[in-house]
Amino acid sequence: MVAAYILIDVKKGFTERVVEALSMVDNIQLLSVVTGEFDIIIRVVTDELEDLYQLMIDSIDPIEGVNDTITSVVEKEFK
Repeated sequence: MVAAYILIDVKKGFTERVVEALSMVDNIQLLSVVTGEFDIIIRVVTDELEDLYQLMIDSIDPIEGVNDTITSVVEKEFK
């Protein structure tokens, strides 16, 4: 299992559309609109690292309004 947090920068005026599109992605466990440098944070879980790559390429990057992403893979969870 591979878990990751993905921070998403959204083009101004596209937040609701991006949230709607992301809500259709099965691997997303948590989807939050936040303040700060990025607009949305999601937590995803995939079977393998390659699946995480495909999720980004196929399901997240193509969403209209997504400007940039930063992905942080979880190495170990404590709680």
